[in-house]
Amino acid sequence: MSLLKEETWYSSGEVAKVVGLSLRQLHYWSMIGIVWPVLEVHGLRSFHRYSNEDTELLKRIKSLKEEGYTLRAAFRKAKEEELNEQKVSLGE
Repeated sequence: MSLLKEETWYSSGEVAKVVGLSLRQLHYWSMIGIVWPVLEVHGLRSFHRYSNEDTELLKRIKSLKEEGYTLRAAFRKAKEEELNEQKVSLGE
C-alpha cells in the first residue's frame, strides 16, 4: 500500500481551457512563478503538467483579476486564502 495519494496531472491546453486563459498567458504565469508545473520529459520533447491544486489556484487568481486585482495582489490574496483554509482544516 502506497502512502502517496494518486495525483491527476493536466496538460497546458487542458488547464488553459478550464481556467479560461490563453496558452501564452498560462505559460507567462508559470514563468513568473504563479504556479510551478511539473516538467515531463520524453526524449527531446518536454511538457508542462499541472495538478488539481494548480488548477484551482489559477481559477481563483483569474477570478480575483476579474474583480480588479492586479496579478501580484490576486496571487497574494489567493495564497493567503489557501493558507487560511489549511489552518482551519488542521484545527489551528
